[in-house]
This record gives sequence, C-alpha cells and structure tokens, in this order.
Amino acid sequence: MSWLSRLNPRGPGTQTSRHAAPSSPCTADPETCLMVFENHWRQVRHRVLKQRESSVGGYADDLTAVRNHTDQMLCLLAEERPAGGDIESPAMGPILEMVVAENILDELVQWHLRRGLAPDSQLELLKLFEMLIGQSHQPLLLHSPVLQPLLSLLGACVDPQLGCPAALESSLVLLLNQVIDRQIPKREGNLR
Repeated sequence: MSWLSRLNPRGPGTQTSRHAAPSSPCTADPETCLMVFENHWRQVRHRVLKQRESSVGGYADDLTAVRNHTDQMLCLLAEERPAGGDIESPAMGPILEMVVAENILDELVQWHLRRGLAPDSQLELLKLFEMLIGQSHQPLLLHSPVLQPLLSLLGACVDPQLGCPAALESSLVLLLNQVIDRQIPKREGNLR
C-alpha cells in the first residue's frame, strides 16, 4: 500500500492524529489518484464480469461493493483537476482519459440495468451523476462515454416498465438542472 503513504504525506517530525480529517483527494498527486481509481475499477470489473458469467442476477454483497467502489471512483473523477488546455479544447485528466477509453460509466450503468434497476439503485445512480456533473472540474458532458450512460439512465427512469417513482423525481430534477447548468455557457456579466 505504498500509494496510501503518498495520499497524506508526512514530513520529518510530523504525526498524523487518529482523529484528523482525511485529506482531500485534491491534495494527492494525479498519479496516486489514478492508481486508486484503477484499483477500485479492478474490483468493480471483477464483480461485473462475475455476474455476466453466472446466470444469477447477482448478490446484495455485489451491489454494495459495486456501489462503494463506484462512489470512490466518481469522487476521484469529480475532484480531478487537469493541467493545461484551454476553453476551446480543455485538457483531460488521466482518470477521465481512462473513463473515456474504457467506457467505464456505460459498463456501470449497463450492469445496473442488467440486474434490474430497483428504485434505490436508480436514486443512487441519479445522485452519483448529479455529484459528478455538478462538482467536476472538467467538462464531462463533452465526452460521449459520459453522456451516453447518463442518457441511458434517464431513459430507464422514464421507461414505462421501470417507471420513475415519485421519490426519485426530485433527484431527477436536480440532475437535469446540473446538466442544463453545465450546458449554458458562462459569460462575464451573468448572474452566476
């Protein structure tokens, strides 16, 4: 676990308190964040492939593990701050490059759809996309491997068979608000 020591660097003579607040992912170097992201993705991929190979819909433990790893992965992606680029062609950080290259978000959404998208899973995915889009320091919606899974999820929320329970409506509205907010160009002089 050499990456763990790099997340919270210690100088000579410094001690880490047991009750100290965890360091923000932003304080870790991009290489370390990518390594952590890759580790979480390996764990998720293992469970996704395991379910694909079996005829069973999956276990509750698999769902919990995938959710926990996905939470960590998307937090790392949201916190990623790429260097370079400009407004016309913004730079992609290494985590976003991996998400785009391996179509990770689509794999996650499709896994949930194959399992049967229960209302609690719908709610979790809506909240994750809301957090990801709202807090990201990168223009994620420019990339089809981010936009397509979002559209698949939104389509599942209005699917006549799965429906969209009333309890999900507020999360759906918040997510759509985030999408619209990110699509409107921010100009000087706006009220934003």
